[in-house]
Amino acid sequence: MLAFDIETTGFNKFDVVTCVSAYDPVRSVYFVECTPNGARNDAFLRLLDEAPLLCGFNAARFDIPYLARRWDLPSGQVTSWMRKLIDPFEACKLALNRTFSLNSLLRFNGWDCKTSNGAEAVNMAAQGRWQELRDYCMADTMKTHELVTSRSLAIPPKSAK
Repeated sequence: MLAFDIETTGFNKFDVVTCVSAYDPVRSVYFVECTPNGARNDAFLRLLDEAPLLCGFNAARFDIPYLARRWDLPSGQVTSWMRKLIDPFEACKLALNRTFSLNSLLRFNGWDCKTSNGAEAVNMAAQGRWQELRDYCMADTMKTHELVTSRSLAIPPKSAK
């Protein structure tokens, strides 16, 4: 299973993808690259295409649609990713009609929290802190892989922040 994550400069039509990462320890995939100008990363896209299964946190509602819009991806490619995607955020949204942050899920399951957050990732890119952004993006990707491949996963209660 290939876990992946992206970082961006924000949500409006002028914002761009600043970092992409993919991780699959079984297939020895450890891929992370910054894209300061938002340029399409074909090596990253090939990894997503070739993976037998994908996992991402909020990838169904954010990462995949964002990549599709910004990099003008064909709908067939996007559909194939969605068909093989495991997304704990989406699963809980659909099954429980509620969501929670990746940090809440990590904390509730007794794992180390994220090393930063999306707002700080925007600052990292704006300030040219590319190695820090790479490290943050990959850490989130690895944490997502760990969660999705764990034997059991406890869902935080509604009151968890």
